[in-house]
Order: sequence, then structure tokens, then C-alpha cells
Amino acid sequence: MTETPAPFPTLADLRSAHLAFMDDRARDAAAIRRLLARGRATGAHLAEAADRREAQRILDYWSAELLGSRDLTPEDFNPAILDPFGAEVAGDRADATADIAGRAGAARELIRLSALARQWKSSGEAPGYLLQGDALLAAARFTDRDPDIAGFVTASNRHEMAMIAQQTRRRQAVIAILALLLIATTALAAVSWRQWQAAERAKTGLASANEVLSLEKAELQQTIERARADAQSSQVRIDALIAENARLAAALNEGARGAGVAAEDLPPDLKATVENALPEASAVISAAEATGGFSGYDPAFLGVDLPMPALGEALRPSAALGGAALDYPNASLVMNAARRQPFFAAETVDRKARRSLRRLPGAFSFDPRLPPEQQADPAWFLGPEIDRGHLIARNDITWGPVFEGDPKEAALRLNGIVDTYANASPQFGWFNRGIWSRLENWALAGHNPSADRVVIFTGPILTETDPAPYGAPVPSGFWKVVVSRRTGSSALIVDPFILMQTDALPATFVPEAHRTSLEEIERRTGLIFPAILFGIEAGGALPPDPTPGEALAARLGDLLTADRDLSGPVLDAVAGAFAPDGLAVEEQTILAAALTALADETLPTTANPAIRDNLLAALSLVPPDRWADPAWLTIRARARHAITPLLEPRGGPDISGAAQMASVEPPGAEAPGDEAPDGQVPASLLEALAIVPAPRQPILLFFSRTSREQSEGIAKALTLLGWRIERVQRVGSGPETARTLHADGVKDDQAAADALVADLAALGSAGRSEPNAAAPPGVLTIHLP
Repeated sequence: MTETPAPFPTLADLRSAHLAFMDDRARDAAAIRRLLARGRATGAHLAEAADRREAQRILDYWSAELLGSRDLTPEDFNPAILDPFGAEVAGDRADATADIAGRAGAARELIRLSALARQWKSSGEAPGYLLQGDALLAAARFTDRDPDIAGFVTASNRHEMAMIAQQTRRRQAVIAILALLLIATTALAAVSWRQWQAAERAKTGLASANEVLSLEKAELQQTIERARADAQSSQVRIDALIAENARLAAALNEGARGAGVAAEDLPPDLKATVENALPEASAVISAAEATGGFSGYDPAFLGVDLPMPALGEALRPSAALGGAALDYPNASLVMNAARRQPFFAAETVDRKARRSLRRLPGAFSFDPRLPPEQQADPAWFLGPEIDRGHLIARNDITWGPVFEGDPKEAALRLNGIVDTYANASPQFGWFNRGIWSRLENWALAGHNPSADRVVIFTGPILTETDPAPYGAPVPSGFWKVVVSRRTGSSALIVDPFILMQTDALPATFVPEAHRTSLEEIERRTGLIFPAILFGIEAGGALPPDPTPGEALAARLGDLLTADRDLSGPVLDAVAGAFAPDGLAVEEQTILAAALTALADETLPTTANPAIRDNLLAALSLVPPDRWADPAWLTIRARARHAITPLLEPRGGPDISGAAQMASVEPPGAEAPGDEAPDGQVPASLLEALAIVPAPRQPILLFFSRTSREQSEGIAKALTLLGWRIERVQRVGSGPETARTLHADGVKDDQAAADALVADLAALGSAGRSEPNAAAPPGVLTIHLP
């Protein structure tokens, strides 16, 4: 029989035991359970409401502490509740039961708020964790229960009041502007007929000001709505994190089943937590579908009819959706319902239009258009060596209207689109982050580097003998077929590859070592590739040998590693290519275009200092006179854009000069190609790219429909690149595309305007430069839409 714990005789005895136990460094989970059991039984001796509240606060504190212990049991997830006072009479039993249930719910809420308050403190009191609205009101009743919660609620109140005060100040400013405009309008009405023409001009100016005011008011409302949405999103992420932690705790306690604890025997709260931890349908995917964001694979993307591979007869019974494609932006999947992963993915890649978006934290979800049981099982990826391999690569499809606008919002949309279990296939970590990643980089930059458009087909090799190190089968290998048009011709270039996960593969990727045939991929997968691809191979129209510049460009992927044995030879080859007796000018141009494209895609997102230093060292090997070549304006602009993120000031948004922000030595302190200290951009590179010294001409930037946030972001980026922005101002109307005006007939201004247009294009605001007779010499004016 289980021995009934002896209660504490009085509240004072419970309080003394609580204080003494806080100083006991040797306490463990078992000791906490004993204290909770005695404290719970003490409730039968406490009649006063104030005494019971204080006793319950002590139990709540140790319930939360118990959840931080290592050796948890399922019962530990139920909060400890004081026993009712005295013996219950028959008529009070229902009320007592309801009271216990209510207090249990309040205790669970108190524990949840304690966890949130500690997460907030451990994050350095980041405002993204703070409460607002109904959640803040609900939490206020617990401030006297826990000092951490009290501080958390107080900070949340201050943050919400600050936001309300800021909104109030903005409204007051708008009202003041409206009042001034009303006074001006009244004064204009009194002007005499002889001043009619002047009054008409004033009215025109007033209309333009009203238009600007309307745009500013609309933008203010959008800012408020975005802030609310961000706050709600933060709360959702916090709740998802708590649920995920609970799910992992349940997985770690799987061994409890050996002791006779079955899943159906878990406490209701723990069972509900485990069920709620399952991924939910992606709201991002649903929104993209509602706005027509699912363009899918385009067979005419290369200018010829190139359909997706077809399913062989043996594969059709296993196909999800009857074999129809599951469309995403610029890509499609054809799903294998039996193996719960794609037969293949088909992508269209626009190399010039593709954006480089940061990888933001987030969870995988199920694609709501497909039953979860036909998508990858999240449990497959609990093994320490198994990665969720993307069949649609996140870096391939980031072009087109779905990924326009604010980079952070576009990156979040990208997460929701590619981070789905429909798009996941199990890959060993050494494979996914090693040679497979190198192949993906080669497909983006090394295959036919002169082609702007590329089609990529990718899929797993599934067999009945696939390895299953953690119970679930892992594909034996993966294949990839890269297709593009030959420059100046309608002929196609086809590169098929197979990489087996069971092979002892090197970390580096060498195309010649892994190139295969379409027939071999068909034999291993049961797919049927379109006849146009076989005509290329059978007809002998094989890709020509790459030029020296193309061959070296194909090796640049080896710079994306910390392994000096791989990156060192490539850096040596780049140095030789740009030496006085190196490659021809046209081959240097091919190599520089590939290098700047790789740097622009990688430097803004990589957190690996070795990769960053490799790319900066390679860029520094290009001679300054090559960067200054007028024919290299677009190449230089992309290089300037690539290093802009590294020039961000760490102390805040104040901009005081590119050289200071980059922490560089004075020009001439190092030779081209020398490595700068960690965390710094070589001064010689900044000088060669004309970031220091700054261009002479000041810049006036005007915008109309473009948002103020985006306009100020462009101004900040240009400042980091060395331009001097003197004014950023909204006007009533603007051009359809960006225009840069310069003084007519002033060669220096025209050259600077052309360079500014190239930088704007690299920042995503393509336009043109124009001479203007009214433009003052020595000043450039940007007009954004």
C-alpha cells in the first residue's frame, strides 16, 4: 500500500520547509515530489483563504521547479493542488471538485507563464517575447504569484503603453498637419482675384501635399498592422516552441514504456501536448495558394517544349493525386504516396532574377493539399544522423512575384513553401551537408555558366533494400539532371548525375566523376524522361569543352568550405587567372561574373567565417584596373552589393562612413589578395570597388508609391556602398521605373550616374540614367516609382 504523506501541521511549518528547501543544493526530483506530497496534504488543515493562497503559491513554485529536473515521470506534468479543508459533506463534493479543477487550470497557466517569463529573461529581455492584448490581461492576475511573472507582466505593460503612446504621437502629428493645411486653405480663399494665378499654383502644391499625406497615413496604418502581426507571430512561435519541447520530452522518455507506461496511459495533459506538437498546415502555403502563387513547373521555360519526366507503369499505382503535380512557385513535385516522398522535383531557375534570402528559424509543416499520411513522417528525422533533405532546393526558386518585397517577409514565405514534409526526403547528414550540397551549388553556378535560365530535375533512388538505421528506410541515393540552352543556339546541354548514399563519397564534387546517363537514371527509378533530352545525347550534340574561364568558374563551389585543402588550390587558380600572364580578358570576365554571383548569394547569409574569408580573398585577387573597366559596371555593382551586409555598423543604424563601419586599415595598408583580420573587409577591396573614398556627387532620393521603409533601406545600402545621400523625400508622383538624373554634358556626372544605376539594379531597383538640362552639375537625383 502507498503510505499517505504526513501533512505539515501549520502554514508556518510549510513556509519554513519551503525556505529551508530552497537552500538545499542537494535536492533532487524525488525530494521535490516528497515536499509537494506533504504540502498538498497540508491543505486539509488550512481553512483561511489567505493561508490557502500562500500555500498554493509554494506548491506552484516547486511544481515548476520539478519540470526542470531530468528524471521526470508522466505524473510530474500534473500540477500539485492543495487538498480541500476538512472532511467534505455530500452537498459540497461537486463544488470542491469544480474548485480543484479550476485551480488545476490556473496552476497550469501559472507554470506556462513562468516558463515564458524565464525564456524572456534568458533572451536578454527581448521585446518579441512580451505579451499584449487579451493575453496580457489574463496574465495580470498572476503577478502576485511569482516575481518573474510580475516583472514579465510589468515589462509587457510598459511595452504596450509605449506602442500606444507612439501611435498617439503619430496621430497628433497627422492632426496638426491637417490643421495647418486647413488654415492654409482658408487663407488662400481670401486672396484677391488679381492673385488668382498664384492661388492656383498654391492649390496645385496643396493637392500634391495631400497626396503625400494620404500615402503617409496609409503607410502608417500598414506599419501598425505589421507590428500587430509580428507580435501575434512571435506568440505563435513561442507556443510552438513549448509544444515542440514537450514532444521531445515525451520522445526522450520513450524508455518508460519498458516499465509498463503505454501511450494511452499517459496523463491527459501530457497526451494532449504530444498530439498538439504535430506539425500544422502551413499558413504561408495556404496564403500563396489563395493569391495564385503556385506557378509550378513551366515546360516552355527554356524556349523549347521540355515536359517533366513521366511515371513508368510500375510507379503509377503508388502515385499521390493520381500522378498530378503538386505545384509550388517555379517548381512542382510528383509524389510517391507509398514511400511518402516525391518521385521527383522539377524546378525552373532564373539565375539573374533569383534573390538571395537568409535562412530564418522555423518549423517544418505538412502541405495542406496532401494528406499527412502521404508525406514524410516527422519521426523519420529524430535520428541524430538524418537530415530533412529538400527536393525543391530553397536557393533555386527565389525569383518572381512571390519573393518580391521586404527580404525578411520573402524569407518567411520561402520557409513556409519549401519547409514542408511533402518536400522532405531522408538524407544522411554527411551526404546532405557535404557532396550533395556541392552538387546543388554546381547546378546553380557551374553548369553552363553563361546560361541565364536552367531547368533542374531531382529525385531519390528508392529500393526494397534501402538502409534503415533507425527503423525507417533511407533512400539509397539521389539523382539530379540539369538542363540549359547553349549560348546563341536552340541546342540543349544536359548534365545527369547519380550520387549514392551508401558509397564512400568525397566531400568535394567533381562533375566528371559522377556524371551518368539518362538511361541509367530511368533503370534505377522507373521514370521516363522526355525524348528531346535523349535526342541531344544520341545525336552527338554534347556540350563543348568548357573554356578556361568556365572551367575555373565551375570549381568556385570549393570556396564554400572551411577545408583549406579544397579552397586553397581554387584561390591559387584565381590568382593565376588574374595575373598579368593569366587568362584572356573575356575569360576573366566569365570568371568574375561567376565569382561575384556566388559571393552575392553567399555572403549575406553565411555564418561561417572561413567561407566568408575565402570569398573576400577571391574578390581581392581581382586587380583594381579590372574592377574599374566600364564594361564591368554590372559585375562590380554585384560585388559591391555582396559585401554591403558586412559593412553594417554593429552599434546601431547611425551611418558614419564605409571605411569606419568595415573597420579597415587606410588604403594601401595591404596588398591585393592579403587576408584581412577576422571580421574585416580588406581595405584594398573596398578601395578597388570604389567604396572608399566615397563618390564626389551628393544624391537626392525622391519616392512616390515606393514605401518609406523600402526607400530608406535603399538609401542606407547606397550609403554603405560609399554614396552620399543628402535627402530622402516623398513626392506626389513618380516614374514607372527608377530614373537617375544628371547634368547634361557633364562627363563625370554621367559616369557616376551609370555606376549608381548599376548599384541600384543590384539592390533590386532596375532603371536607367538620363541627362537633364535642369539638373545642377555635381548633383545626382534618383526618382523611384
